Amino acid sequence: MPSNKKLLQAAAGNAGGDKLYVEDVFSTYVYAGTSGSSLAINNGLDLLGEGGLVWTKERTSGGGGNILFSTDADGNYSGLLNSANTGAAGTGYQPTYFPFSNTGYTTTNTVGDTKVNGNNYVSWSFRKAEKFFDIVTYTGDGTSGRLLTHNLGTAPGMVFIKSTSAAANWSVYAVGLGPTAYLLLNTTAAYALSGFSRTVSSTQYELGPNWPDENQNGREYVAYFFGNAVGGFGEDGNENIIKCGDYTGNGTVGRTVDFGFEPQLVLFKNITSADDWYLFDSAREFTTERSMRLRPNDNAAEDRGYYYTFPNATGMTFNASGGGDLNASGQTYVYMAIRRPMKPPTVGTEVFSTVSSQGSSPPQYVGGHVVDLGIRYNKAGSPYYPWVASRLTGAGYLISHSTAPEGANGTINKFDFMNGWGGGTSASSDIGSWMFKRATGFMDVVAYTGDGVAGATQAHNLGVVPEMMIVKRRSDYDLWAVYLASLGNTFYLQLNSDVPKGAWSGNWNSTTPTASVFSLGSGSYTNASGQEYIAYLFASVAGVSKVGSYTGTGSSLDVPCGFTTSARFILIRATATTGDWYVYDSGRGISALGTNDPYLFTNTTDAQVTNTDYVAPLSTGFNVTSNASSTINASGTNYIFLAIS
Repeated sequence: MPSNKKLLQAAAGNAGGDKLYVEDVFSTYVYAGTSGSSLAINNGLDLLGEGGLVWTKERTSGGGGNILFSTDADGNYSGLLNSANTGAAGTGYQPTYFPFSNTGYTTTNTVGDTKVNGNNYVSWSFRKAEKFFDIVTYTGDGTSGRLLTHNLGTAPGMVFIKSTSAAANWSVYAVGLGPTAYLLLNTTAAYALSGFSRTVSSTQYELGPNWPDENQNGREYVAYFFGNAVGGFGEDGNENIIKCGDYTGNGTVGRTVDFGFEPQLVLFKNITSADDWYLFDSAREFTTERSMRLRPNDNAAEDRGYYYTFPNATGMTFNASGGGDLNASGQTYVYMAIRRPMKPPTVGTEVFSTVSSQGSSPPQYVGGHVVDLGIRYNKAGSPYYPWVASRLTGAGYLISHSTAPEGANGTINKFDFMNGWGGGTSASSDIGSWMFKRATGFMDVVAYTGDGVAGATQAHNLGVVPEMMIVKRRSDYDLWAVYLASLGNTFYLQLNSDVPKGAWSGNWNSTTPTASVFSLGSGSYTNASGQEYIAYLFASVAGVSKVGSYTGTGSSLDVPCGFTTSARFILIRATATTGDWYVYDSGRGISALGTNDPYLFTNTTDAQVTNTDYVAPLSTGFNVTSNASSTINASGTNYIFLAIS
C-alpha cells in the first residue's frame, strides 16, 4: 500500500502538492569504509517513511559483493541479496545492521563488506515513488497467468525479481526485450525466451508460471519495479527522471543515445550476445575520456578498461569505435538511465565553496557539497595557476592564463567525494580552491565536439538562458572565449588575456543562447571541426548568484546583487578597455572598508596581491571602494562581474 504522504502528493499533484525532484527519490553516494564504527549515509532520501532499496558495491578490491537490501511501504524487509549470485537472502541483518532513516540509512556492521577500513564504496538508493520506483514482496503460488499488483502508476521499463527464500536467478524484464523474453542479472547470458507473452501494465505484472525465478509455489520473492519516461517531477511536474529502452550499436565514434536528459547513472546489457552488465555513475568516474564500470553480475572491483562512454546534455556519447563494448555494430542493448540532479539552489553555500589552503589527504579541498568544477590556485604564483578541472573531464585540466590544450592528472583531479575534490597528499598553505556544483539556473558544464558549421547548436542543462559562458578548446591551443549577455551576442572577452572585448560572429554566430541550447559560429575558439571543447555556463539565481555589470565612478560604489549576505566570490573585468580579471573570495578575505582584500588574476601567473583595499562587504552584494584601481572602478568605464553569495 502506498503511504499516506504519497497518496496526498498524488492527489494534489505538483500544482498544489510538494514538488518532487530526482534528488528526493534517488541518490548515488560514495564513501570510505569505517570498520568498527557506524556510518550514516545521509543522502536526503526518506527511506524510512516511504520504503526503498539500497544497493551497495565495494569499489577497490575484488571481494566486495553487490549487496541489495530493501523495505517496502508495509515494512517488509528483503534481507540481504547479492545481484552476482543466486543465493537466498541473508537474514537477521536488516534492519538491525542497516536501519533506514528519514534522511537515508546507516551501515552499522561490515556484513556483506559494506564498510571495511581501507576500501571505497558506492551506494545507489531508490526511494519508493510513483512513476519512479516500487517494491512488491509476495509468495509464489505456481499458477499460470498470475498478475502481481504494483503501485508504480505506469508500465515499468525494467523489473528485477529475486527469490529471497531459496537459491534462484535474478529474473529481469526490460521494455526493450518485449513481452516474451527475459534476462538474468546474475549472468552474462544473452536474452532467452520465456515461453509466454507477459502482460505488463500501469498496475499489474504477469509472473512466469511455476517458474523458480518468479513464481514457484511456496517461495518468497521481492520484485523491484522501475519507471519509464512518464514525467511527474521537477519544477513544473513534467520532467522525466528515469528512462528505459534499447538501441542497436553501429560501431561509430561520437554516436549518441538520446534519453531526453543527462544521466547520472546508466545500466546497460548486450542482449544479443553473452556479455557483462555494465553500470556507470557520475559520482565515481563517468568522463569524456574513460569511465569506471561496475558489473552487477560479478563482485569484481571497478575498472576503467575500454569504456569510452560519457554523459551529454540529452543522453550519452560513445567516444571510441565500438564504445568499449557498448556500441558494437549490429548488437542490441537495453538500458536504464536516471537523470542527474535537477533541484534549483536556494542559498550560495549549496553550490559554491572556497578554501584558502590545500589539505594532505583526499579530498584535498573540502567544501559543503559535491564539486563539479574545481579551480585550484596558487597564492604564491605559479605556471599552473589557476588549474581548472571538472567532474565531466576527469583527469583533464586546463590553465586559465594559457591557451594550451588540456593536460591530464588522474591522481590530483579526483572528484569521487561527496564534499570536495582533489586526490593528492601534499599539503600547502599557498594553494587553495574555488569549488562549484552544477545546479539548475546556476551553473552547468558541457563537453562537446566542434563541427565547424556556423549556426550549429549545443544543448545544455542550465535550465535558463546563460548570462555568462566560458568556452575553451581542450584538444589544441586556443584562447578562452567568454560570452556575456550584457555585451550582446557578437562580442567576446578572453579569460586568458587583458585585451578589451572583441566583435566576431565566429564565436556565437551572432545568436543569443536559449534556456536549452547555445549557438556556435564556425570559428576555432568555439567550434573547429573535430576539436574537443568544454563550456562553463552561469546565470543569476535570486539570493545565490548574480551575473551583472556596473559603471565605475572612481568613488565608493555599491553593487547590489540581491543577496541577503555579502558576496563570497567576485570575478570582475573591464569590458571596453585593457584590464585583468580580478578574483576575490571570502576564504582569503573580503573584509570591511579600510582592510586589505587579497586578489588574484585568471589571466596571469602573478602571486596574489594582499596590500590593497579595492572591495568591501555589502549586505546585498559587494562594494567597490574609492581606493580601487582604475581597472575595476574608473569613472564612466563598464565592468562585468560574477558574484556568488
